[in-house]
Amino acid sequence: MIEHLPTHWEEAKKHWAVDFPNEGPLGDYTRDVGRQYALMQLRRFIANDAIGQIIFQMHWSTFDVSKIRYRFLTSDRPVVMNIALPLSPTMLFLGVNSESTLKTIQTMSDRNVVFNCNKQVVRRAVKYVWAQDHSQDALIQSQMSIQAEDDPSMFSGQTGPIEGRELTPLAKQLGV
Repeated sequence: MIEHLPTHWEEAKKHWAVDFPNEGPLGDYTRDVGRQYALMQLRRFIANDAIGQIIFQMHWSTFDVSKIRYRFLTSDRPVVMNIALPLSPTMLFLGVNSESTLKTIQTMSDRNVVFNCNKQVVRRAVKYVWAQDHSQDALIQSQMSIQAEDDPSMFSGQTGPIEGRELTPLAKQLGV
């Protein structure tokens, strides 16, 4: 958000005045003011009642796969929707919208949970994937960044693609 804020500062000032009338007006852009604006927007997002209700009503679980040889990967974009977040090579945090979805995942074999999560983490990765060892290199090389461009917030601005953000080919060239 901060990276492109200077070019949209006048619009941000208008939003600030409406969204935070008790905070005082924004002045000229500085890096510190940009950080303050970003933090205020984050606060607004976190305090959003609709989002809070969705998160509050989710079904939460963790998966421990330490008894099998397969390990979770992580990346520069490790969150998979619903909400699946590898916490370590052997632990997965999961939040889903329905109990039936949770039960479906809980009935999967540990190996399938690890494979499906890893595949999504690698596909959404922009530039980096971290692994405990090289046992999943083939998955990483074949799936790296395949779906990364599906998230327009990472690859485009309000007026179109951000120059130099064609990261899928770059990620593949890295030979992760």
